[in-house]
Amino acid sequence: MTPIAIASELGFDWRVCRGIGIIGRAVDLVGHIAEEIRNPVAREISRRIEEETSAHPRPK
Repeated sequence: MTPIAIASELGFDWRVCRGIGIIGRAVDLVGHIAEEIRNPVAREISRRIEEETSAHPRPK
């Protein structure tokens, strides 16, 4: 059972339960940002996309 479902079963208002879900997503987002700071991959992905797509001529 998810924390949101548990809060609902405990009688919390549905708006509070939605807030719990938003907090969980925000914590997840901060974790992804911290991981990107420690191990940046965005530039590598962008470089590889540009490199691999430019290697194939585009049809006219």
